[in-house]
This record gives sequence, structure tokens and C-alpha cells, in this order.
Amino acid sequence: MNNSEQFDALEERIIDYLEGSMDKASREALEAEVSKGGEAAQMMREYQEVWTGVNIWGEDEIRRQIKLIHDKNLTFNSGRNALKIAPYSWLKYAAVLTALMLASYLIYWLNKPDKADLAGLFQKYYSPQVELTEDLMVKYRSAMLLPGDHPSDSVLLGMEKYRLGDYKSSLEILINVQDTGIVGSLARFYRGLDHMGLGNYNEAWNLLSPLCQQSDLEFCHTACWIAILASLQLHIPSNLVIPKLNQLIEAEGLYRIPANELLNALQ
Repeated sequence: MNNSEQFDALEERIIDYLEGSMDKASREALEAEVSKGGEAAQMMREYQEVWTGVNIWGEDEIRRQIKLIHDKNLTFNSGRNALKIAPYSWLKYAAVLTALMLASYLIYWLNKPDKADLAGLFQKYYSPQVELTEDLMVKYRSAMLLPGDHPSDSVLLGMEKYRLGDYKSSLEILINVQDTGIVGSLARFYRGLDHMGLGNYNEAWNLLSPLCQQSDLEFCHTACWIAILASLQLHIPSNLVIPKLNQLIEAEGLYRIPANELLNALQ
């Protein structure tokens, strides 16, 4: 066997090994060869990195991309020469595809704000809404919009539990309140705040984001701001977050300056 044939044979053995299609004796022989270092060890490391990429993006997606290459039968022309992609093993194509995908992934994150910076901004701006809660409790109790004398269905009691930092108990009370009217919106708002306090950022985002559109609510901007902070923990696409930041900036209220800082960080 010449060097090229030996290289191809080793490559196929490593692919069989990673795909789990190699018998025990062949697997042990390859492991012994790899343990000695040299070309076998280097190639194994390279294909293990490819396999990691396969696990990140999923075998089905990579196979789909490979099928597109096969279907189009791509030919790359350079003057009189042409390079045609040969029908190799799918994992050989995966080596190229995952390298490109990993490169794109790295470029994406290098051009995003550093995750540590976003975490720092979250720590800088997130705090429980205790003062707002006290103000809302006074307002809605006096307006007789909250059934404070009935603990089983009292939004007021849920708000009080939140104010005291007992987010779990607050959530257990508020989860039974129907999402209708001002009381329902208030309960939804505090369920979102409870989830923030418990570190359930996805639930907080899902509950609070819709309240951004209810401009008649006096806690609309706070709901929007807390939803934005939740998004920092979830790496939600910026195209879903930036409109909310612009909304707060245009409102010229309490959150204008911090929203502008976050907007600059995300762009």
C-alpha cells in the first residue's frame, strides 16, 4: 500500500471506530495503535473534534447539508482545472462542514458582546421589585381591585409573598389566578417576577414579554425591562430584544439610560 492508500485505510478505520461499527478485536488494535502516538493519534484527535461538532449541530442536520452537496454535485473551477467532490463517507464531509460551522460559530461569538459582560450587566441591573410592589399593593388595595380577604385566590397575598422574597409560595398562590382583566395581568406580572427570583429565566421571559405590549399597564415598562434582563441569561436572538429596548428608550422613563447601555452592548 502506498502512503495515500495507508492514509485512507487509517481514516476509514477511525471513522468505523467513532461510528461504533468496528468489532472488538479491531477496536482494541486501533486503540493500541493510537496510544503509540504518531499519525494515528493525530487523526483520531481530529476526527473526535469532528464528532464533537456532529453532536453540537446534530447528525441529521449535517447529513442534510451533505445531501445538498451530493444533489448539486458541486464542481469548483479554477482556470482549466476543476475539483469535483467525490462521494466519500458522510463523516468525511462532516469534517469539512463542522470545520466551517465551528468557524462560523466562533466568528459569531467573537463579534457578540462577551458573555461575561452580559452577565455583569445582568448583575448590575437586576434586583427584586420590592418598592414597586409596595406601591402597587397600596394602590390596588385602596381601589378594591384585589380580593385581599380571600387568601386562596388573593393576588395581594401573592404580591406580599413576593415582597418578602418567598417566590415559591407567591407562585403557588398566583398560578391559580385567571389571566383576565387588571388582576390577571398583575398576577401574570408577579408570576414572571417570581420565576426571575427563582432563576427560571425562560418562564420569566415567556410571561413578561407579552406585557410589553400592554402600554395601559403602569407596570408595562418594568415587565419589559425584566423580560430583557431574563433574555441576557437565555441568549435570545437580539432581533427579539432590541425592539423592547427601543421601546423603553423612546418612553424616556426610568429605564431609558440602562436600556441604552444594553442596546449598545447588543449591537
